[in-house]
Amino acid sequence: MNWTIDGTQRLACTERRVEFRPFLIARLLPLMFLFVFLGPRLIWDLVAVTRGEPTALLRKPFDLAVFVAVVAFAWLLLELRFGRSLIIDELGVTQRFLFRSTHLDWRHIRDYGYAYAGFGQARLYFADERQESDGDGRKRRAGRRCSVRLRRTELRYTGQILNVCRQYTRVRPYLCTEDGKLLSSIKDR
Repeated sequence: MNWTIDGTQRLACTERRVEFRPFLIARLLPLMFLFVFLGPRLIWDLVAVTRGEPTALLRKPFDLAVFVAVVAFAWLLLELRFGRSLIIDELGVTQRFLFRSTHLDWRHIRDYGYAYAGFGQARLYFADERQESDGDGRKRRAGRRCSVRLRRTELRYTGQILNVCRQYTRVRPYLCTEDGKLLSSIKDR
């Protein structure tokens, strides 16, 4: 599999399988900030503890707790935005997100396609119920669904992704180009 790497996710597309995975460095970025900003202070405090001196960490644990909470919140936001993993193969569509996994068999998929996600991006989605369009290229969410956001650099693979899906289902895909959004970006075939 050849991986195409965007700043936040990797895409591998073959004739029978498509795989989206979060790029590891983007997922670990908040933890790296934690070590860069907190590491020197922890080393300083460890040296002070070995000398038998009271440390700032023990005197002001609230500062440390606030900093760790901010980093954890940043990590959670990045995970919510970029942490989805999606696999499309002969078994169906599987999405992993945080600590949860969702699987849709091809026989249960009633709607799929590309919906407009804003800022020149599209969302590849699969749902077990028919989704209604809002007339602006977006789809209202209902039922169980799996989805992943495609960045501008990944939109050139839309035709290949649709070809993989057509091998397994006869459902006609929704293309947000019908509503005038991303008309020149999304390719079918």
